[in-house]
Amino acid sequence: MKRIESPSKRWPGHALLHDPLNLEQVYAIEDVQDAATEIEPSKFLAKVNETGGTQIGVHWSSRTDKLLLPAIFKCVAEWHLESFPDKPDSSNFPASPRRDARQLIDWLWDEINKIYIGETDIPNES
Repeated sequence: MKRIESPSKRWPGHALLHDPLNLEQVYAIEDVQDAATEIEPSKFLAKVNETGGTQIGVHWSSRTDKLLLPAIFKCVAEWHLESFPDKPDSSNFPASPRRDARQLIDWLWDEINKIYIGETDIPNES
């Protein structure tokens, strides 16, 4: 298990991640990576952000969250966050306020990816 400390002021505490990941958890991560390429930019935001005839492709972060959460749920062994569901799932995971929810998901995903990819810096490597 790998203990990670929450950077969130709204949901302080820690989580325990499975480390190493099993094949089912790795498949869930790779499914997210494949599905993320299919996310359509928000037509509303692309229209709003037109500049000089160029549309800026922006998507709602909640669309990405919907893809990330199933893999996150498989990779988190224990949740120890204040004011947070004991057993979060897609029906009770806090999705607002958006900035705080997004920060939490980004933190979890980044930490899971460190386990998936492996640490790039190996101390005392010769």
